[in-house]
Amino acid sequence: MRNRFSVLEQTLADGLSMGLSPSQVLATIESDLSRSEWRVVAFLAARMRAGKSFSEAVTGDSRLSFGIRQAAAQGAGDGSYEKAMRVFLASRTERVRVTLRVATSLYYPTLLAGILFSLAVFGRLIWSQDLLIDSDIQTIFAHPTPGSWFASHFGLWSSFALVSSISVLLIALATLIGFAARGRLDSLIDLVPGFRQCRRRWTSVVDARHIAQALRSGASLDDALDELGKWSGRTRWRQAAARIRKGVPVGGALEGCGMTAGLVRTIAVSSVASSAPESLLEYADHQEALVLMKARRLTTAYAVGLCLVLAAAIAALLLSGYASYIEALVPSGGGLL
Repeated sequence: MRNRFSVLEQTLADGLSMGLSPSQVLATIESDLSRSEWRVVAFLAARMRAGKSFSEAVTGDSRLSFGIRQAAAQGAGDGSYEKAMRVFLASRTERVRVTLRVATSLYYPTLLAGILFSLAVFGRLIWSQDLLIDSDIQTIFAHPTPGSWFASHFGLWSSFALVSSISVLLIALATLIGFAARGRLDSLIDLVPGFRQCRRRWTSVVDARHIAQALRSGASLDDALDELGKWSGRTRWRQAAARIRKGVPVGGALEGCGMTAGLVRTIAVSSVASSAPESLLEYADHQEALVLMKARRLTTAYAVGLCLVLAAAIAALLLSGYASYIEALVPSGGGLL
């Protein structure tokens, strides 16, 4: 399970890698936090007020990941958190990319193996009853497979029960993966369960890179937001730019403009450190990897569901063609086999 404080850790590491002090980072991100994130920040701030160092505060909070606790301890030993946090950010982004590559290589072979196993068990079940099977169907089911081996050694109905249990677990997993925060649907893709979060994250990736490009070209943050508002047609971005020009802190000015909380905090921290482009690009790379991973999981989950529906339809068609033989599957003695 991915650490639920991942975005908070990203923001903390971003600020420290830019040379900000821990107290500056905590003061910058104390707004626009979820309740659980606020508790973590409050815990860290309280520990530091009690005389503990930042590394002692972080290593004492088991809710944070091992990676950032290790980086904080290493930074304290080196006398500066900048290098340690840069290494942490780079390793975490690479870890997400590697996980994505591994998952991509395993999804469809696993799916194919499950389909072959299910078909073999179903074929053995019909074959064992000496039903009048069409020659084409016989050809399909006659080849030995791991599923047919399992069925012959452990029993047909045990195998069928196992496949059914796996199918139920896959459906439950697809439901959990496909869950996303419900609310007002901002686009048609939000109608597909699970893709609303992907769309919002991908929007934050595009926005972060657009702002970073504008800042690299020499534009100020308010001008970059103005440009983004014109480009995307979102007036709330231009209103945020106007609030920044009036002297409102960046974090407060960006509230309610539709950005994700992680992007708001990244912009707020990087604006204090005067290193926004690099921080925004790092944020965009990390979020892009997460979006690709979640999208792959969702599409695979839906593919599994469709294959199960297809298998059920094929089974119904086969059984409907041999309705007169169904009673042979349930002998009068009460046992199935």
